[in-house]
Amino acid sequence: MGAPAHRSTAYNERMQIMESILSRFGSRFAIHFLPRERRVHVSPLGFYYHKPFELIAAVKIGKQVRALPFTERYTPFPEIEQELTLTSCTFRGIDRDLNVVATFRFVSPFVPRNEQISTAPFFYIDVEVAPFHEPGTYLTTDEADAERPSTDVTILFGMDGERIVHPSGSSVEWYGSYAYRPYRKVFNPGPRNQGGRSDRTYTANMELATLSGSTQRGEDPGTLELQTRFNARDTAKASFVLATHLSQEVLQARDGQYRFLYNDFFPNREAVICYARDERQHILELCNAVDSLLCASTFGKTAQDLTAYAFHTYAANTFFVRNTNGRKWFSVWEGNCVFHSTLDVEYNLAWFYLSLWPDLLALELDEWAEYVQDGYLSHDIGFLLEAMGQDYPHPMEVEENTSYLLLMFAYWRRTGDSQLINRHFQLMKRLADFLVKADTSGNGVPDTGTANTVDDASAAVQFSKEQTYLGVKTLCALQAATRMAEAAGENNFTPRWKESIQRIRETLERDAWLGDHYAVCVDKDAAGIVNPWTGKPLSGGKLAGWDAFSLYTTNGLLYLLAYGERPELNLDRMRIDLVHALDASLMEYGCTHTSADLSNIWLSQNMWRDHIGNYLGVDCIDMMDRYWAFIQMENTQGRGGCFIDTYGWNWLHMYPRGITCIGLFSSAAGMTYDCTARKLTFAPVRVPLRVPIPALANWSKGDIPWVTFRLSAGQVKMEFENERLLDGMSVTLNAAAAEKPQA
Repeated sequence: MGAPAHRSTAYNERMQIMESILSRFGSRFAIHFLPRERRVHVSPLGFYYHKPFELIAAVKIGKQVRALPFTERYTPFPEIEQELTLTSCTFRGIDRDLNVVATFRFVSPFVPRNEQISTAPFFYIDVEVAPFHEPGTYLTTDEADAERPSTDVTILFGMDGERIVHPSGSSVEWYGSYAYRPYRKVFNPGPRNQGGRSDRTYTANMELATLSGSTQRGEDPGTLELQTRFNARDTAKASFVLATHLSQEVLQARDGQYRFLYNDFFPNREAVICYARDERQHILELCNAVDSLLCASTFGKTAQDLTAYAFHTYAANTFFVRNTNGRKWFSVWEGNCVFHSTLDVEYNLAWFYLSLWPDLLALELDEWAEYVQDGYLSHDIGFLLEAMGQDYPHPMEVEENTSYLLLMFAYWRRTGDSQLINRHFQLMKRLADFLVKADTSGNGVPDTGTANTVDDASAAVQFSKEQTYLGVKTLCALQAATRMAEAAGENNFTPRWKESIQRIRETLERDAWLGDHYAVCVDKDAAGIVNPWTGKPLSGGKLAGWDAFSLYTTNGLLYLLAYGERPELNLDRMRIDLVHALDASLMEYGCTHTSADLSNIWLSQNMWRDHIGNYLGVDCIDMMDRYWAFIQMENTQGRGGCFIDTYGWNWLHMYPRGITCIGLFSSAAGMTYDCTARKLTFAPVRVPLRVPIPALANWSKGDIPWVTFRLSAGQVKMEFENERLLDGMSVTLNAAAAEKPQA
């Protein structure tokens, strides 16, 4: 199979070329495209362990060679376009004078819940060369035959790197050692991990093999050449596979060493290539289904490109491994910070697991449970290639406890799996009790352990004593814990949690509500606050910005709203707060932390707020345009770094949290899903709207249910495709949210 069936043919629907990365899910094998540097970075261990290569992706017509801008030895195509899907990155070079269009499509197969396809360490590369026609033109058969005769063309593809061998004319191979190089830490080392073993060396081979066409060794080192021809009606094609295999252990955790999960399926690189060749049609058919999640929805191109781009960066951060005892492990680097499975980051990006692969979240929930400190959970569980304990320099007690409880609740309602609750109920009880005890004043809102994840914000936002943000999130976490305890028949603990919920609600309405928004913090006094970064107390007086409009007030609501539980708060006021805060803190690329704290913009936290807005009936979908404009700016003329979460000095790049945007499938439709009660409810924020329901997809067959909302006679109506996948679900439409005003 070639390009996916949904691929557009209109040139003006593609995007400008920009820095990008394509990775194998959980397997670290990555190609980092750097057009400004005229290079790619490639590594079987992922970013920070890569090596620079010249990528030769070119065509030769006569004596003229045109190439993609990943090498300096050939003239680049005068025009180059780029196209993204969830599973691919395509570059299209155009030379009007040579009358040629060359398309190089890199595919990283991914199918939710399919470990073999998703982790197999290979990329497909499909090349098509065709004559260029102006967009909108159409040639009849006679005109095409008369326009020009067949043209001889040579397709050149490969990489120039160190220590290349050529075992045959149909493949080339690169040998290389990839040394463990501890990256310079952004933060001071934690007590458990000092950067890891510095003497580890990984030896991995990469091979480029031909899948179609008769190739021969190219004149350029590391390349293959395919001599073919095209005419005005036909295209010249070639297909390759780039594969690797690493059998060494790549991750050290407390219970031993782990190697990539793909070793379960492939003993060596040759087996990887055989699998890629033999299963190509089946794999690409399933990948087309995955790509349709975006391309067949009614979201605009901005939202589609941003989601695909964010997924590619997220995938580059993932580890999917197994140890010698048979235990599976899944964790995610926090981008350039390289912490493993940062809990507050995974809290936001867990939309990916809940939408597509909940088993991965279950693995993380088990793992976090092993890294408990004194009644609270660790911020992270390791650094670089070790998961030996928290490396971040200070705890975030309330933040991480609430994140875990809300994630556990969302997983339970999404899957109906109560075994995880039973396994970790005593832990959840300890975490919930810690939240209750974190209030020492009696008003319910935590005033100890309140340092949070917004670590580049003002003191009022980052570590004030009685934060409205953490008050709301604590209330929601205790409400979630109460529901899980009731389902487990453990009702002895819930009265004190319910009492705390009531106190928080009363305090927020009495002391935090300022008429049109909630204050950043209830206790605005700086006295007694210690800066966890310096260990020094703040000077007394009122905290600057205590009464500002905040991005974070509603943060804790989302998983309750999405999974069938109404937060026990004044949602009308929450909606008012969200709308006014958005207006008061909006800048070109999104909203700052607060209207008084202009230090930075975090795109993923803006996306999270947008999802909540959609659930509350405030249409925030078009905010995606601002975020994509920022990503394009940074990766064409800015700092680079693929998905970048922050606009400011705190440069969070190669960052996984951007995949938070995948929650748009649910939030735009106001989709509430409760597997425990078999209930599915919709309240679309706008019509018309067409979105997938990936939680009910049959990924083994590539079957996905879809819902479309339209107006008919003034009423919102919904229609389903593949409705059989909803069998056994109670489905309800509540269209009230669709009548709410846009932000």
